[in-house]
Amino acid sequence: EFLRKVQDKVIIFACGTAIETLYNAGIRPTFYGCTERLRVVSEHLDLIPDQDFIRSCYLISADVVHPAVVAHFDHAALFGKADENFYWLGAGKMYDQFRKIMPISLMNPLVGNLGVAAATQLGFKRIYLFGVDNGTKREDKETHPDENLFYKKHKAASSAIHNLTYTMDGNFGGTVATSYLYRLSARYMNVIMRHGVHDFKLNYYNCSDGVLLDNAIPTHTDELEWWYDLPDLDRKKFFEYMDNEKSFALEFTDKDRESMLDPTIFDMVADLAMKMLKGETPETRLDFALRLQNVCEMLFKLHSTRDYYVADFFDGSLYSMFAMLMRSLFQIKDEKEAIRVTEDQIKYILYFIEDAKKIFRMLPDYCAEDHQKNLNGVVGFDHPDSKAPPIRMRKVYVTPEDTANYPTRKFVKRYE
Repeated sequence: EFLRKVQDKVIIFACGTAIETLYNAGIRPTFYGCTERLRVVSEHLDLIPDQDFIRSCYLISADVVHPAVVAHFDHAALFGKADENFYWLGAGKMYDQFRKIMPISLMNPLVGNLGVAAATQLGFKRIYLFGVDNGTKREDKETHPDENLFYKKHKAASSAIHNLTYTMDGNFGGTVATSYLYRLSARYMNVIMRHGVHDFKLNYYNCSDGVLLDNAIPTHTDELEWWYDLPDLDRKKFFEYMDNEKSFALEFTDKDRESMLDPTIFDMVADLAMKMLKGETPETRLDFALRLQNVCEMLFKLHSTRDYYVADFFDGSLYSMFAMLMRSLFQIKDEKEAIRVTEDQIKYILYFIEDAKKIFRMLPDYCAEDHQKNLNGVVGFDHPDSKAPPIRMRKVYVTPEDTANYPTRKFVKRYE
């Protein structure tokens, strides 16, 4: 009720599925924010019966957002996600433009983190958190996503959020049942609030009956009745400010794209890694471990060159696979058997690197979920003794036929 009355006077940032809640409540947000890189986010937006309501919001996200999501909005501004490969690939190839992109950090694990991080990076001096509960006080331990039909249908896939095995102090006293992801979300929010933005004094107020945040002032809505006297926000003028002062359009030609995605260096690193992994079969566990270490050292040294982004493409995947190899290498008691089993696993890593070279050439048209059509219905590529298994395609949640059958229900702003 409070947000209905003041919705024309404040800037409202709707995080994720909150946009559906606000639509049903008759509240028009200023911003919509999402963190996921999946097409399914676009399908969730399709559930809103009034797409003009969606287009009237300003999209704020990072450069990992799916293009189908961006297409829903007339206005959008994307941060650079500075711990992603693409950001550093762009910085290495198009430095003059990418150095102007504002980076964003700690926008995960949950979409509320994007809201706090984005509002901070944009420099808002007073940031109020509503519904950022990071858990629940309810006896049945139901959280606000449980009220959302979209999440309720797929609750099993998000068990890490719903496994409320921890408790934390509440913002307005008491305790809150919470999970690992919610706790991590709260921790990252605290880090953002503690450090803020250089040269700005930012103030955070937690109006949510959820987890206590150390760096936000617990605030009830009856302490904010002075908002009623604020002037109405000129939405059009604010959007013009966002478009012209706080964001800019990348000048990105086909030639730039070809230069950025030139596979020459990528192939060189891939071929070198494969050459180092092939070699003769080591005689001891230590020799085998040193072979893996040589690949790691090569990637580490690559980080100090102008082609450092190539190492980022390989780091996470190869290091995870190497951890698997080390497990086989040192948990099998017989050394010769351990080396044989580990050597057998090496060939699948070589297949992976060969596949990566092919996939790199599919960029930039290799978006999450959409990438499946690039692979002709299978996972990866066939190899002499390893046939690519079929992809289990995800069922589209919202089809054009569904949308055509939805009742047209225009958004109605409500103040009471």
